[in-house]
Amino acid sequence: MLVELTVENFRSIGASQTFSMVAANRKELEENVFEAPNSEKFSLLKSALIYGANASGKTNLLLSLRALCHLIIESRKYDADQLFACYEPCRVDEDLVNKNISLEIEFYSSDIFDEVRLRRYNFQVEFNSSQIIKEKLSAFKTARPTNVFSRELGKDVSWGNIFTKSDKEFATNKNQLFLSVAGNLKTHFLNKIMYFFTDTLILPPQTHIIGSTSASTYTTLIKNLEKKSEKNSYSSLMKVADIGISNIHVKKRDLDKLNLPEDTPEAIKEALKYELLLTHPLFKKLEQVGHIDFGIEEESDGTKRLLTLANKIFKVLSTGGVFVVDEIETSLHPEISRVILELFSEKSTNPNNAQLIATTHDVTLLNSKRLRRDQVWFAEKNKQAQTNLYSLVEFKNSDLRRETAYGTWYLNGRFGAIPTIGPLTHLTKCDECKG
Repeated sequence: MLVELTVENFRSIGASQTFSMVAANRKELEENVFEAPNSEKFSLLKSALIYGANASGKTNLLLSLRALCHLIIESRKYDADQLFACYEPCRVDEDLVNKNISLEIEFYSSDIFDEVRLRRYNFQVEFNSSQIIKEKLSAFKTARPTNVFSRELGKDVSWGNIFTKSDKEFATNKNQLFLSVAGNLKTHFLNKIMYFFTDTLILPPQTHIIGSTSASTYTTLIKNLEKKSEKNSYSSLMKVADIGISNIHVKKRDLDKLNLPEDTPEAIKEALKYELLLTHPLFKKLEQVGHIDFGIEEESDGTKRLLTLANKIFKVLSTGGVFVVDEIETSLHPEISRVILELFSEKSTNPNNAQLIATTHDVTLLNSKRLRRDQVWFAEKNKQAQTNLYSLVEFKNSDLRRETAYGTWYLNGRFGAIPTIGPLTHLTKCDECKG
């Protein structure tokens, strides 16, 4: 479960910005929230949508999560002099371009003290292009955080009481997180926290190609469809989406007949072992006479996109994970985007309180009957070309009511975060367009 994310000096984000999944104290759409574990006195949102103009910084917020995960999971493998690939400071401000990046996340993961099932943690890291400046992990045993460990460049490490001598004995280079080095060992108690970043948090791919399905995603999809319960879930979603597919099944291929090049990567061979088939109705003279199968490569971009999303959605719904997706509406009809949103809102389909965080331009979802004000976030560039994040709940306009047409207000510019479109005559007057 994600509680909050704070980002400073990363890509278009200059000044510190905080994105929160903590529910405001409001009596509206209470089915869209759930109580935080351990009887903590706050609730969390099941979903949140982030709106904003193109290039406003929505995606950069998600990329900051990827950068944090990269540091936590991968920095243990770094050579001593290796530079951080995820060091991308705000380049539109000369005062920030060589400054440290700060990332902070609050989340729930398995309890390192073995007292409860889940424990709330706060993790902070500050880094430049070549070294970790600060790293701090805290745990909430009460309302106030308890230090687990804290390290700062040039200073002694501050160890919490949970550490024994052997727990501390790990060589850590200047460009490695202690959490990454120790947490990747299954025998170390910090491994319980690593699970959030390796399994609970499902991030979007590094590059988005409409309709594409990577070999690893395809292989995972095939494995899921081999399970009867999973297969039924995928088939049911296809029927609900009304895209003319009644069934999904897998057929084994004879790789020898494909005449693959000798240097074909093993991941590709593994993906090609099975053919994914989708069943459509077959008609003759306006009457259905049977069914016909189509390969996944013959399907529309929308169908491929829905299957790719479903692959991750069903995982987080079953485990109580966090699904982060960029432009959720890509290649999908608005009604299908609505169904995805409702999968997370409904207790029957989301019994484990999974969370959905998505950027979107789909204004049809911006509806007071579907979303609470605290579920709606906006990203907007300020006059210095830096991203500001803010929530709809921050607006105190007395005319803003539960029945307010949020989408209409947004398109009319009353919430900001929309593009300012210049006159089209600029296109015909520019020198490049003449002649």
